[in-house]
Amino acid sequence: MSEARWRQIVSGSMSGGHGYYSPVIAPAETLARMALVVGVTAEQLTDVDRSDAAAELLKQQRNRAAHFPVGSGVDPLDLSVLTPEDQDYLRSLYERLRSQRGE
Repeated sequence: MSEARWRQIVSGSMSGGHGYYSPVIAPAETLARMALVVGVTAEQLTDVDRSDAAAELLKQQRNRAAHFPVGSGVDPLDLSVLTPEDQDYLRSLYERLRSQRGE
């Protein structure tokens, strides 16, 4: 996923030019992949009315567990390689979704 697309999803809009913006709602699979990367839980997705993405996230977690069993020493989603600033940026998706719900 490109950084530009990630930003569109996080902000909830994309520029249509001439100062106009169109709403952006991530497909469930895309939002689930993003949630998996930043550590957003299925429960948190459900809390922001994205049960479709929550179900997809659970499916992706099952698939990941099958390929990277506990104790294998391999974690493709290890965020420790990111700076704290980058981790905060990625978690902004969750915060945006919460704020849209008025939480």
